[in-house]
Amino acid sequence: MVRKKIAYILGFIALFFICFLCFHKIFSFKDGDGSFVMKSFYELEDNSVDVLILGTSHVFEGINPAILWEDLGVTSYDLCGSMTPMWNSYYYLEEALKKQTPQLVILDAFSLVPVFEEFSHASKYIKNTFGLRPSETKINAIKETTGEEWVSYALEYMQYHNRYSELSDIDFYPYRNDEPMFGTWLGYARNYTVLPFEEQYYDNQYMCMDLVEKEEEYYRKIITLCQEEEIPLLIIAVPYAGYSEADMYFMNSGAMIAEELGVPFVDFNLYRDVLGVDASTDYADFNHLSYIGSDRFTHYLARYLAANYVLPTHNKSDAKYMRWNQAYAYYVRDNFNHDIRLVEDVDSYWNLLHSLPNTYEIIINVPGKYNAENSTNVNDMTTDSDNAESSTKTTEVWLLRSGNASLLTETRYGYYYKKQLGHNELVVDENVMLWKREEIQFPSHAGTKVMVFDVSNQCVVDAVVIEKNVIYRVTEE
Repeated sequence: MVRKKIAYILGFIALFFICFLCFHKIFSFKDGDGSFVMKSFYELEDNSVDVLILGTSHVFEGINPAILWEDLGVTSYDLCGSMTPMWNSYYYLEEALKKQTPQLVILDAFSLVPVFEEFSHASKYIKNTFGLRPSETKINAIKETTGEEWVSYALEYMQYHNRYSELSDIDFYPYRNDEPMFGTWLGYARNYTVLPFEEQYYDNQYMCMDLVEKEEEYYRKIITLCQEEEIPLLIIAVPYAGYSEADMYFMNSGAMIAEELGVPFVDFNLYRDVLGVDASTDYADFNHLSYIGSDRFTHYLARYLAANYVLPTHNKSDAKYMRWNQAYAYYVRDNFNHDIRLVEDVDSYWNLLHSLPNTYEIIINVPGKYNAENSTNVNDMTTDSDNAESSTKTTEVWLLRSGNASLLTETRYGYYYKKQLGHNELVVDENVMLWKREEIQFPSHAGTKVMVFDVSNQCVVDAVVIEKNVIYRVTEE
């Protein structure tokens, strides 16, 4: 009898634990600039990271580990968060050293600029702590971040248990249903926004301002921890358009402390001419580099590291470093996809689609009836139906793959095309295309509707309507 009761109790505890894990998996916060960064980091093989990069979005949108891998053959990871203060970077470092033995740590100096109090607690509290695995490190990070409220944040479910109204399909899938991106980028986030700015230059490059006491405390603790672990530390400021004279004074204070403790500090905002920064293309906003600026800065950083540090160079065919090969392949493909979205000339666009390999699938909705037998080129699917035969059928749907067009027929379920990729599916009917259950709704133009889908990166690259020799884009980045 006693054994039965014990078995029931243990069974209940096990069932409760399983239910709680399911509840946590569905309801917990899922942030591309927070928890996913730690999740992806934990998936890396132990002792596989050569260069550990800590800090704010300045570095995770500024330093691309895929480029460092291609240029230097070194492995790196952007272990960063949104608006990360120094204390969170310290605990990220403490956590990282449980799994990795980096040969170099790069620390973002932007946290020394006291701007964080202007932002909501969600960025500072949740994004920068909830991704950590349960441990003393996590508890200490939450205590330092939340103060007297730490218990309610340590018991995470108290923060997310009421998310019922926010839940959607993506909460049920890994990496918010975008695993190819969040699981591949190694903490990096690519910003395709480009905003022109005028560069500002300041003369008083030796004036200082007092740092926030807590920021300075943890800044010094990061330096001390690296020195205790005998890990070289490089402190940098990534160029940003909003760099002000006051920012420079805070950076100068950080540089003085670094010099005092024997650590190199480079404020790259003071060397924009050397970097070749182009203010018309290299910034995404006041605080972040654009994809152009990020590439430019990372290539320069690779040269700087090669000239100043002795770092290991790995065999790129080694399976241990597959993640970095995947990241570089994703980066190259993502760049190419962006270039597709920049094409505005109709003839060039058709020629490009015609030349894409079989890892791209292009759905073309043609007004009228396209006579494929009398044409060998997809360019003839013109926007005004000049080559379309008169027909009672208002439209035809074609699949273009490797330059070969094949007519799709409507199924009894009402769609023309369906492709399953893991738990995602691409569904195409006459007027609407669905990807990840989100509609790409085309406007009611009479022209040819085109959707370009990348099978490798599992994303919709472009969706356009072509009418009267003009491309109208449906998708925006």
